[in-house]
Amino acid sequence: MPLIKNPTRAWKNASYSQYPRKGSPPKIMGYSMRLVEVRFTAWVDFDGIRNETTWTMEQKDCGFELYNLTADPLENRNLAYHDGMQQKVKMHFEQLKAGWRATASALPSAATVEA
Repeated sequence: MPLIKNPTRAWKNASYSQYPRKGSPPKIMGYSMRLVEVRFTAWVDFDGIRNETTWTMEQKDCGFELYNLTADPLENRNLAYHDGMQQKVKMHFEQLKAGWRATASALPSAATVEA
């Protein structure tokens, strides 16, 4: 409700999700970050027994996806491995690993949120 009342207030810069690629328990997990103009996904090694990742990419099906949603809303063209995109992929990967809590310091605390 606070965001609806004040659309210009500080808020999370992305939405995050995760989903298994395959296996039971899964050996690869996809972590995605949806920003205004892009969706970035990292497919990383996953320990399905411990339910955790070390953000490594040892298995053959690990990798990155980067889509420009303005130019390609149907996500048909993965830009992650195109020339000149390495820095962007690295930046988004670090942001993804940091998660939404990394932007929490820019958000008002619950005590300062208007009812």
